[in-house]
Amino acid sequence: MLKLTFVALQTAASYHAIAIALSLMEAYSLSVQHEQTTLQILQAKLGPDDLRTQVIQIIFQQSLNSFQLITISILSDVSSGCGCMA
Repeated sequence: MLKLTFVALQTAASYHAIAIALSLMEAYSLSVQHEQTTLQILQAKLGPDDLRTQVIQIIFQQSLNSFQLITISILSDVSSGCGCMA
């Protein structure tokens, strides 16, 4: 059981690292998906009350909020005719 939890934590940490890399590459929707997978793994293996799960929950919510703001900004630029995709 302990080994299985350790492997799950390693997997969750890997998904989190990939999410960070994707965010830096401006692949925000994929980044959010990877953070969500990280959260799901931690919730399943550690439970919602574990501090590590709670931290990832906060990070996931911040990632989701950032993604939504970026999407709104892009849509606003496109609708105003800016043509900018920053």
